[in-house]
Amino acid sequence: VLLYTILFGRWSKRANGRPLNRVLNDEVTHFILSHLSVRQLHAASGSSVDSYTKWTKAKKVEPIVDDIGEDARLFWVGSRETENVIIYCHGPFYLLALQGFQN
Repeated sequence: VLLYTILFGRWSKRANGRPLNRVLNDEVTHFILSHLSVRQLHAASGSSVDSYTKWTKAKKVEPIVDDIGEDARLFWVGSRETENVIIYCHGPFYLLALQGFQN
């Protein structure tokens, strides 16, 4: 799949003018999501709390986590100010943990 994508992916209709690295990323993601079960994806991705903790450590920000019940949490970036709050519900379909590459 990857070799084919490298050789011919840029000219396929699905590429739609996107750069090769984006096409490769999309193909790898599609392959992984279509071949692993939800349980396997959970095991591979880790938890959102772990990802948030790693991110705050890398950014040298104090981690602030509020448990709001039903296995849901608020991850704060900065102080707990409620004047401007962004609620971000990550996908896909709430099956995978929030990943560290999301800035």
